[in-house]
Amino acid sequence: MDATQSDLYAQRWLVLAFDVLTLDGLWTRHLHERNPDTEPYQLGKLGQRLHQRWLDVTEEAELSSIGHIATKHVERMDPGLVELPGFPGRLVTPEQILDSALRNAEVLSSLRDDEAERLFGKTLTLSRGEWPTGDLSSKARCTLLALSIGITYLLGDALAAAALGYWFMQSQCPHVLLGFPPSEE
Repeated sequence: MDATQSDLYAQRWLVLAFDVLTLDGLWTRHLHERNPDTEPYQLGKLGQRLHQRWLDVTEEAELSSIGHIATKHVERMDPGLVELPGFPGRLVTPEQILDSALRNAEVLSSLRDDEAERLFGKTLTLSRGEWPTGDLSSKARCTLLALSIGITYLLGDALAAAALGYWFMQSQCPHVLLGFPPSEE
């Protein structure tokens, strides 16, 4: 795969990741509101779409390809320290960003089936006219955000990586990924 094809592949994966993250937010909001005007069937369809997109973005071949593409990008980068976009003052090397991305891809792979089962169960609950709580687990959402930040940066889009970093921080992801309970602010 040439450089242009690999960049387009990575861009497509990032669009899919963004779709999962925004669908998750939308579904969570509607489930939380429990608006009587909202049709549970429509929410079930939204949950089914989230379920399928989750399976797509965490497919082993997809995550492996993304890791390979990120590795190729690091090989072409200056090996010096860079400020991690969205995390002022945090200096890292491109290799550290890659290592983090590869670990996050492994975590997503390990979460894939359990998350898919949870999402499927919630859509079944909706089909019975009951309102489940929730969405993707915080760990799955935060890991997907973290991987998206790394891939976006390694593709050369520091501004988009910084925006995703802001989202990551506002979602209390550092606490989630370190195993601390989120604050109630």
